[in-house]
Amino acid sequence: MNSAVIVAGGSGSRMESSVKKQYIRLNEREILSLSIEAFEKTNAVDEIVVAVPAEDINYVNEYIVDKYEFKKVRCIVSGGDTRQASVLSALTSCNKNTDIVAIHDGARPFVSKYVIEECFKQAESFGGAACAVKVKDTLKSADDELFFSGTSDREKLYMVQTPQAFNYKKILEAHKLAKESGFLATDDTQIAEKFGMKVKIVEGSYLNIKITTKEDLLISQGILNSLNK
Repeated sequence: MNSAVIVAGGSGSRMESSVKKQYIRLNEREILSLSIEAFEKTNAVDEIVVAVPAEDINYVNEYIVDKYEFKKVRCIVSGGDTRQASVLSALTSCNKNTDIVAIHDGARPFVSKYVIEECFKQAESFGGAACAVKVKDTLKSADDELFFSGTSDREKLYMVQTPQAFNYKKILEAHKLAKESGFLATDDTQIAEKFGMKVKIVEGSYLNIKITTKEDLLISQGILNSLNK
């Protein structure tokens, strides 16, 4: 059995919007609804657990899950103060018979069916897999006085995205250990690596952007229009 965790706890502060970013509409569709739909439509997923702020649960249930008739959404859970806490809340709510779980940002609405399925496939083989794209620009390090101090080899550098898929029992245990030890991470591959898991790279897409700023909204509108042609 495969599960998908979709985390949507953003506040929209960097968007300078009164509407939380996951509920902003692109062509009359909420960003979160597009993200859920991507997992709803693939046969690789048996159930979906969505984590949102506690005060949004009824809204998401009525105006997204029921409105678009998403059948695979098993439950909507209250997220935590951090993304990491929200993921753990959702993981503990997955079906206990889950073999592989994919964790995805609710603000990444353009993930493809191929990427989702490939992440599940590679996680089955290696225990962990995450989509990523190669860095395009030259990356520099800086010293305390803001002078360049070094150049990274971009051939070995990737920008990690979501979904990130893992053996369910192992990533759940890793998240619990992270909480107990006070280890804070920016994504789930970091937690997996911290507690001994190896994560296979799956080739992602530069279209699979995370919508965070007003500029991202402009880019997203162009992506959506292109995909709908």
